[in-house]
Amino acid sequence: MKDTLWSIGQVIARAEQLLVDWLAGNAPVVARHFSIESLH
Repeated sequence: MKDTLWSIGQVIARAEQLLVDWLAGNAPVVARHFSIESLH
C-alpha cells in the first residue's frame, strides 16, 4: 500500500506483528509455517 494519503507503513508493520503474535498464541502449528517476511 502506498503512502499516498497518509503514512501507513508503521500501521501495516504493527498489524503484521499482531497477526504473527496471535497465530503463535492461538494456532502454533500454523504460525510455524509463516513469518512476517513470508506474508509479503
